[in-house]
Amino acid sequence: MLRSLVLVAIVTAVLVSTVLGIPQSRITRPAVGKCPPPTDCYQDFVMPKCPEGKLCAQVMKEVVACKWQCGNTIVPYGCKQRCKPCHAQVCPDICECEIECSADGPCTATQTAAPSATPTN
Repeated sequence: MLRSLVLVAIVTAVLVSTVLGIPQSRITRPAVGKCPPPTDCYQDFVMPKCPEGKLCAQVMKEVVACKWQCGNTIVPYGCKQRCKPCHAQVCPDICECEIECSADGPCTATQTAAPSATPTN
């Protein structure tokens, strides 16, 4: 959906610039982040958000999560920033930044489960 909107915006900008005589080189395109290497990504499962007061089917959704530099707001299409979920009893107060991407999105993972969800015993 987001890709379609961006594509429409780019096509519209090209058409408008052609009509107005603006050189193509002056058209600014939205910045798109690049995916981290697959070794920095893992498959994760998240619970979809349900609006308050609504009854929703709570089916876990598969996503790809990748290490991400905090403050870098230019993320790949189909991804959003998040703090790494903590599955331990005691969690750090500091956010470990990640991006969460749809499983069929642009980023791929080499790990099949979240590192923090893997038993250490």
